[in-house]
Amino acid sequence: MLYIILIGIASFFVAVLAIQNSMPVELSFFTMKFNSNLIVVIILSLLAGIFIAFCWGLKLKTQHYIRERKAQDRINKLEYENKTLKKRIADLNYEEPVPEWRVSQEKGNGPIPPK
Repeated sequence: MLYIILIGIASFFVAVLAIQNSMPVELSFFTMKFNSNLIVVIILSLLAGIFIAFCWGLKLKTQHYIRERKAQDRINKLEYENKTLKKRIADLNYEEPVPEWRVSQEKGNGPIPPK
């Protein structure tokens, strides 16, 4: 919100400057020369600045998005790897339970094993 207010104030001062200085000027760009009002030059300069700032902001947002996407992919990969390793550890630590008939048979007084 503050950013929008600052842009509005800056635009107001540029507009006042342009209106107060609306005299004809000669512009030259490389080999081309033409006449225009100072207000047109100021407004075109303002629009060029806004366009450059927009492109720069778009570049920064794109870079941020790419970095965030790579980080999220890495997080997902590490979470999958963590889950796989935990499952593998659980499988390695798993001991098959001994049936009751075998325990009592080892003690020597158990029933006959089921067939």
